[in-house]
Amino acid sequence: MLQYGQFEITLVNKEMIIKRGLLEKKQLTLRPERITSVRYTCNPLQQMLGLWRIYIDSAGGGSEKESFSTVLLPLGPRHAAEEIIHHVRPDLQMEPKLSRVPKRAARRYMFRASWIAWLLAAAAAIWVPYGYILIALPLLLSWLGWNQYRAAGLFENSSKLVLQSRLVSKQHAVLPKTAIQSYTKQHHYFQERNHLCSITVDILSSSGGREFHLRDTEEKKGEELLEWFSEASKAKEVPAE
Repeated sequence: MLQYGQFEITLVNKEMIIKRGLLEKKQLTLRPERITSVRYTCNPLQQMLGLWRIYIDSAGGGSEKESFSTVLLPLGPRHAAEEIIHHVRPDLQMEPKLSRVPKRAARRYMFRASWIAWLLAAAAAIWVPYGYILIALPLLLSWLGWNQYRAAGLFENSSKLVLQSRLVSKQHAVLPKTAIQSYTKQHHYFQERNHLCSITVDILSSSGGREFHLRDTEEKKGEELLEWFSEASKAKEVPAE
C-alpha cells in the first residue's frame, strides 16, 4: 500500500506517465515505443487467484532510482493487465497459444530441481534418526520441477518473441523482435542425445540489459529461432556508403 498506493498511469502526447506512492511520491515518464520487454508474472498464490503483475523494461527514459524494471501493474486480474497493455502497446499482449517444451524434457526439469535434495534425503535416511521424514523435501521439489516443465513454452511471429518459464513464480515475457540484441542456442551432451537445447535472449534496457532463458526445448525449434533472429539482424544492417 505504501509503495504502490494511488498508482496511476496516464498517456499524454504519446508519453506514458506513471505515478505511485503514498508517503513518497514517485513519477516516471516513458515513451511506449521504447519498451523492450513486457513481463507478466505471478507466484503460485497469485496464480490460484487469477492475479498478475506487469513489469516493463525500457531502452532509455528510466532513472537510477528505478532498478532494472518498472511496474506497470502492481497486481490485478488478467483482463485488467490485457486492457492496460492494449492502450500502451497492443502488439505486446499476452500470448495464449504457446509451443510447449517436449514431454521428454519433463524428467530433466524434475531432476534439475530435486537431485541435491534426493542425495541429502538419502543420507539423512541412513545416518539420522527419523531422517526418512526428509523425503518430503525432494518430493516437493520434484513437484516444483514438474510445474516448471508445464509452464515452459514459447511463441514467435514476425514482430515478437514470447518466452514463458517458471522458477517459483511464472514469467510470461513478451519481447519485440526489434529489441532483441542477441540470441544464443546451446546444448550439452545429455541434451544432444535427446535432441534438446537451451536458448538465451538478450535485450537492451536502461539498466544495461536483461537475459531471458528457456531450457530443454526442441533442437529443431532452436534452429528455427536462430534463422528467425538472423533475419532480424539482416534487417537492422545499414549498407556501407
